[in-house]
Amino acid sequence: MVQYKGFTIGFIDSSIVALAEHHNIRKILTLDRRHFSSIKTDKIEYLELLPPYF
Repeated sequence: MVQYKGFTIGFIDSSIVALAEHHNIRKILTLDRRHFSSIKTDKIEYLELLPPYF
């Protein structure tokens, strides 16, 4: 949350990213693409957001 303090990323979104990083998960099911599309971590360069836009 400190790294992305300019965003309005909340506890739940940051927890999802932390869990994805810990478990090496790159696909996330979400309808809220605002934050997840621009988050990068040390272990995850990008997150694949599902469902994909058509």
